[in-house]
Amino acid sequence: RTGIITITSQSGSRKDQGKVLGFRASADSLGQTIPALIAGVLAGLYGYEFPLQVATLIFGLLGVFMFVFRKSLMAKKED
Repeated sequence: RTGIITITSQSGSRKDQGKVLGFRASADSLGQTIPALIAGVLAGLYGYEFPLQVATLIFGLLGVFMFVFRKSLMAKKED
């Protein structure tokens, strides 16, 4: 996490570092809050296992996507 903060602070000018870091902190908070709210609603509607099943499906599809497109992903990384 420290590395991300360092990269973020270096992406803006000295004058704008506070704004950049504040925006990153806000985005980080939203990134943790919104999925938790969605998971809570899904658990309330469909049972506590449902959010775990959805997360498993999403990560499984992501793994398949990365496996299928690994050559093109690695080619972009080398450029």
